Amino acid sequence: MTRRSNPRRRRLRWIGLGGLGIALIIIQYGTLWWHDALTHDDLDSTQSPSGRVILMGRSPEMIDAAKTAVESGGTVILLRSDHPPPSVRVGVTEDAATAATRILTDAGVSNDAIEVWQTSGRTPHAAWRYLDRIGRLDGGVIVLCPGIASARTRRVIDQALQGRSSREHVQVRGVAIAKLDRDHWHRSREGVKVVLSQTLRLIFVAVVGESDVRPDEPYEDVLPTE
Repeated sequence: MTRRSNPRRRRLRWIGLGGLGIALIIIQYGTLWWHDALTHDDLDSTQSPSGRVILMGRSPEMIDAAKTAVESGGTVILLRSDHPPPSVRVGVTEDAATAATRILTDAGVSNDAIEVWQTSGRTPHAAWRYLDRIGRLDGGVIVLCPGIASARTRRVIDQALQGRSSREHVQVRGVAIAKLDRDHWHRSREGVKVVLSQTLRLIFVAVVGESDVRPDEPYEDVLPTE
């Protein structure tokens, strides 16, 4: 005796499969949208950074981008904050500018192509205002930062330099970090943690703006360096 298929059960099965397919599509495009909302690039995708570039990060991808700029005749600029983290103040760790200089020279970048600029202020906003006030940004600079943090970096600079066209003087190039790119960030616990952190930091800057409650080193992000 053959068992007849229940039409209602069959319809529910197809509805369930269709709903699952739609949910997977929404999740896929949602993760891409989420990632893209954190990224920003003022330069054309085919344009290589050149001239004076401020390096904000030490991952291999960041170092390669800096080397490309130097090979095009550019200068790599590292920022040294006058309010370093406690571990730097007590001598436990080296400051970001010193560490980045060592990594760059180990990668073959000449010391003559590296400059270190001292900043002043407890917040990134204050640091950018200081650089603007003393004329460091005159003539234009390109900020190289991790792509996942580029939208926040752009917003901080725009907020700090309000009253003048910040984008004429400071352009932001978001450098893609392989393990944090739009197709892979959600596949690892580290990637999800970084994206969540950067999302909260972007929201904080967008809603609160500048605040001493959450000082944020202007020269580097808390991102994987290896």
